[in-house]
Amino acid sequence: MTNWEDRRKARAPRFPLLAPATIEKAFSRGRFQYGRAVNLSRGGLGLEAFGDLTTGTPVHVTVYLPGQSALTRAGWVTWADRPAPTGSGSAGVAFLVALDGDMVADIASKHSPPGQRLDN
Repeated sequence: MTNWEDRRKARAPRFPLLAPATIEKAFSRGRFQYGRAVNLSRGGLGLEAFGDLTTGTPVHVTVYLPGQSALTRAGWVTWADRPAPTGSGSAGVAFLVALDGDMVADIASKHSPPGQRLDN
């Protein structure tokens, strides 16, 4: 692990999460891409998405948490891999406004996949 990875994890630890999500590119007028959130931190989340996402694209992401209100945040795509032949890929989204740390821990404790550590 590099020093910048250590600093990033200390600043905003990521928690595993599996929850359906929609991604709306800015100015796309209600055209959504579908996927799922795979991790969450105060500053953003990791996604598996069906469709292409490009680094730097402004987005609105909504994560649907069972038994809780949906979490919607504006942000931008910080990294994206190329879509696989199936049309799906992975991406990272940074939030414009960070989440409260207690809120992230609460979401992760309720929605992390079984057997996953919450302090990675």
